[in-house]
Amino acid sequence: MKKIFTILAIAASVMAVSCGKDNGDDNGGSTKKEENKEEQKEEKKEETTVSSLNGSNYYVIALDETTYNSISSKVVADLRPDETNRFLYVWEGTYEGGAGSGVNFYGNADGYTDLIVTSVGWSGAGYFISANDASTSKFAAIGADPANYYLHVGYKGKAGVAHMLFLVFGDSTYSFVVGEGSFTDNGVTKDAIAPVSGTFEANEWNEYEICIKDAGVDYTASFPSNGTNIFTFLSGGVTGNEIALDAVFIYKK
Repeated sequence: MKKIFTILAIAASVMAVSCGKDNGDDNGGSTKKEENKEEQKEEKKEETTVSSLNGSNYYVIALDETTYNSISSKVVADLRPDETNRFLYVWEGTYEGGAGSGVNFYGNADGYTDLIVTSVGWSGAGYFISANDASTSKFAAIGADPANYYLHVGYKGKAGVAHMLFLVFGDSTYSFVVGEGSFTDNGVTKDAIAPVSGTFEANEWNEYEICIKDAGVDYTASFPSNGTNIFTFLSGGVTGNEIALDAVFIYKK
């Protein structure tokens, strides 16, 4: 199998904070109140934007370094590819690396996973964890409290294109479709689920969250002795179809 692991390193973005408007009156107290209101609005907006980073017990599958460092104290297991025990495998050359464009899911320029379907006639890839990895004993905590753990996924793609994603642990699997339209795998067709916003936006980052209890993946099972895929995806056989993924992790709300 072909291995792909790419990190794009580019500069982080800066958020601007607006101030209260000067009404021309000599009223410092009133102006200060307006400034405080504006600051509170910005703080509330920022909290809403990054609500998925306000949880705990993170199991990180795909995430840029800048964002990872901001939550590192809350990370239980770093599952990102390291080319030693953790890999992103592209199956039988069915994808090639894409260039990507724009900022990543959290708005910085550290890059994200971007893959393009080749001409093999199908496509598939997966994040694989070896049994030698230090994380193997840490998944049971998810299984002990599945109602409070969520899978988080950021996806960006074109209109009218769908992909099937799989949450996996050993013999236990849950599949769902992101993007727009439907996807058929092995004779089973599923419609794309709605993102957190309620409406899919083409060529923009869309946020998806699925409760582990609803997914039904059994994390209480023993870690497979030959390793396991933990997150996989299919994009069909249309050459040129592109999948952009970022901010893939399991966390506790």
